[in-house]
Amino acid sequence: MTTSKPSSKRPSGPERPPAPLVLADVGAAWVGPAGARGLVHGVDVVVEDGRVRAVGPAAPRPGGARVLDASRWIVLPGMVNAHHHLNQQLTRTLVPAGSIDDWLAAAYPRWSLVDARTAWAGARAGLAELVLTGVTTVGDLSYYFPRGHADVFDAQVEAAAEIGCRMVAARGGLRDAGPAVRRRVGDLVDATIESPDFLLAELDRVFRGYHDPADDAMVKVAVGLTEPLWDEPDLMRELSAFARSRDLRMHTHLHPRPSDHEATGGDVVARLSELGWWGPDVWVAHGTRLDARERAAMAADGVALATCPSSNARLATPIAPAWALHREGGVVALGVDGAASNDGGDFLLECRLAWQVQRIAGGPAASGLLPEVVLDWATAGGARALGWPGLGELRPGGLADLACFDVSGLDFAGVTDLLAGLVLCGISHRAETVIVGGRVVVEDRHLVSADEDEIARTAHRHAKALRDGAREAGL
Repeated sequence: MTTSKPSSKRPSGPERPPAPLVLADVGAAWVGPAGARGLVHGVDVVVEDGRVRAVGPAAPRPGGARVLDASRWIVLPGMVNAHHHLNQQLTRTLVPAGSIDDWLAAAYPRWSLVDARTAWAGARAGLAELVLTGVTTVGDLSYYFPRGHADVFDAQVEAAAEIGCRMVAARGGLRDAGPAVRRRVGDLVDATIESPDFLLAELDRVFRGYHDPADDAMVKVAVGLTEPLWDEPDLMRELSAFARSRDLRMHTHLHPRPSDHEATGGDVVARLSELGWWGPDVWVAHGTRLDARERAAMAADGVALATCPSSNARLATPIAPAWALHREGGVVALGVDGAASNDGGDFLLECRLAWQVQRIAGGPAASGLLPEVVLDWATAGGARALGWPGLGELRPGGLADLACFDVSGLDFAGVTDLLAGLVLCGISHRAETVIVGGRVVVEDRHLVSADEDEIARTAHRHAKALRDGAREAGL
């Protein structure tokens, strides 16, 4: 693909199904449905027609199958990143030690310059980082589409097709950049924000153009908002009605902060319920200030939480009570978030930090927080948050989304618990092999269908153009 503006048509799937595949003599495979899975050793994992056909010693192999030696690998279900912002990819390391208001005031003017070509270049880089560390599905919330650049959405979906991962693309909306941004940059950003009618029209367009309800889809669409619109309740209701009439998920940020309590009369859950943004088809990000009553409502009503520890640490917000919600029966997922509020896309590092900060926050109550629990959040938890049955599990009949890591190297010397080792050991791990729908998308720790050097060069070029454009505009 050239660096010209990406097309806005639905990405077409591969013309031919992938060849059968056998992961032979697997060192360790994390097998079974969520809540009842364990490590098995020395088995073959047989993949055919995009699904896991068999797991077992000397399992029957289809004719013409490609056989990979997996004796040094731990094989996991593909990991699910439940919260991301791909259109922020090329504005990393802005205001690294400032407040969240400082960061937003620096970021929004630059984001106002993002067009489809920039978004495509950034999304390829961000998705490549994620997939190379074992992610097979990305839940993206892009919520700021500068007026005239709605095709940023199409560009990011196209990038996912190029990299080869699945995607839940939450077509978000932004109605107000906020007083903190206006105080610093005036009305520059507000002048670029879409109208409610345009937002609804775009949701309908991308739903018709991209959403696939099948369990083996590559793209699903969701309805998103950067923050609940307490001042625009009618639009909130219209968005939830749109989503539910089409069986779409809904996603937004929710901390909740003192301003949310003030805006809702002290009861955020009741107000979100009234506006249609509460229930088992909703997942929220961060939750850094959830209180006991709000957690109990989430657990009872099936609202999932995507916890994002690196982003929260970067912006100096409280530690989200993810472990507490988990113990109370809630759905917890993991999100890298970013890229501008994380600055990295290593999913295993996110797993490690999630475990570490939840141990800190949990104190004695965190004695049962095994690293395996965080891997549950990173796989099956993410699948539940995104409402995508079949993801996050390695089992016969399930989707063949797999992340394979070589555990024979120096980083794993002395490890007695491989699942714990994957979370706790080493600095950064690229996956040895990543499989999505039976197709190998990472092999020998490199992308198969895309050139990493070209992706990096293109991203650097577009990032420089974005910086230069901001400088010329006096931003």
